[in-house]
Amino acid sequence: MSRILVATYGGGHVNTILPVATRLVELGHEVTVLALTSAWGAVERAGLKSIGFRDFINGDERAIAHGERLAQGTPAHPQVHPDETVAYMGMSYSELEDRLGVEGAAAHYAERGRQSFLPIGVLRRMFDDVQPDLVITTSSPRAERAAVLVARERDIPAVVVADLMPQMEMEWMGCADYGDILCVINEGVRRKLIKAGRDPECVIATGNPVMDEYLDLDISALRQEWRAKHGCSESDRVVLYASQPDPDRYLGSRVAAELVCDGLDRGWRVAVRPHPNEDFDLSLMPSGTIISGKDETPWQCLCGADACVVISSTMGIQSVLVGRPLVAYAVPVNMNPTPYPEFEIGRIAHTSLEVFDHLDDVIGTGELMAKELPEGSARDNVVAQVLRLLG
Repeated sequence: MSRILVATYGGGHVNTILPVATRLVELGHEVTVLALTSAWGAVERAGLKSIGFRDFINGDERAIAHGERLAQGTPAHPQVHPDETVAYMGMSYSELEDRLGVEGAAAHYAERGRQSFLPIGVLRRMFDDVQPDLVITTSSPRAERAAVLVARERDIPAVVVADLMPQMEMEWMGCADYGDILCVINEGVRRKLIKAGRDPECVIATGNPVMDEYLDLDISALRQEWRAKHGCSESDRVVLYASQPDPDRYLGSRVAAELVCDGLDRGWRVAVRPHPNEDFDLSLMPSGTIISGKDETPWQCLCGADACVVISSTMGIQSVLVGRPLVAYAVPVNMNPTPYPEFEIGRIAHTSLEVFDHLDDVIGTGELMAKELPEGSARDNVVAQVLRLLG
């Protein structure tokens, strides 16, 4: 069996990669995970073998000094190995200094922070140690990107599992030699990468493993339960607004209130789901507004609704997986909005009333508004591409 090196950081990225890594172990492959930042906790819980920058610092005094300086003020995190932040920051900065000189590194780091890191030298040492036959990464910059570049340098095949809808990642994912296989969520993303210059044979619409939960849902039962809980009849037209944090503190609350009021005028009940990490002002909600709280999973409220509205929430992707049409409300935000229509998922509305124009249209026609999402388990689809490269 083969040795496989997986590189991922935390959050949704590690949750995308873990099902693939776990399945490859079940198939008998030797998998080592470079668990960056908060990926370490998730990888440990999954029982997979992990490595980190801490395993390769080897008492490097310069790197340790840089790491301790740069990590000052960074709070301890239970999902991050206690030695990893100093090692990652210090080794990455030392490599930046070797490449640009003392003054150049300081200026570059002052301008871009961690985005200035591309620790190819450290990854070469990791490759020397693991001796992988294949590499799997997410589409992130820095260490994941360095892993793909070292794999190309050593003629080792690499599979890159793209973020749900890549944006800044297009800069490197569009390069003709970046990874042997790119696994993307749908045909819309695939076409965008091909247009950027990628070989069509190298870009595969696999879906994203982080979303595979939907395959086990009893959508009909969840719909009935959710509607009964919130006093909705089967004939009620219900749309879920999935909010998200934004530097404009109460943006989501204001948008929700606008949608609820306009929805009532148009014969729609708007259920509101604040993001768990969002400052959301419930006092702005009109009386009787359905609030989907932390006691409900995203899947429950999506199955209960007839459609979904988002600004940038990734719940828009979940909505179409369970057959709920999506409208992206193009409200100006201070973060990078998720470009749903650009990747051929959903429609776009520029006013609250236009949201309901689209909803009236799509409910009337039965249009799903999600083009060419792959069928079946995304995990299995990605694993199939890994096995294809391994021969």
